[in-house]
Amino acid sequence: MWPQKMTDNYNQLWRWEDGYLINMKSKLVMDIRGGDLKADTLIVQYGRKVTMAHNQRFGFRDGYLYTLADPRLVFDVKGESDKDGAKLILSKRKVQSHEYQQWAIEPFNTSDYSNPYE
Repeated sequence: MWPQKMTDNYNQLWRWEDGYLINMKSKLVMDIRGGDLKADTLIVQYGRKVTMAHNQRFGFRDGYLYTLADPRLVFDVKGESDKDGAKLILSKRKVQSHEYQQWAIEPFNTSDYSNPYE
């Protein structure tokens, strides 16, 4: 995790497509490392898979980003850290004390900008 950049920020922008979160710069998707759907597994970028993509498809509801394969598993910040470079992991959904599992989706109007990485 890194602070939001206001310029040269395509590496921090993501596009939603059929459950895949696709990075605007790398064109890679969010992926649960090794396909291991369990708590404390790292979330990384990886090439989009056509089949066996259970570890690459996600949903969003009530502020949680969750795996479509198991909605009880959500994105979380490892160690509940505010430090630059903190890792993103999969965790069991918490009902209380869940601020590091809550996400906001901010629309980005790509028609106003040209992506130099396309």
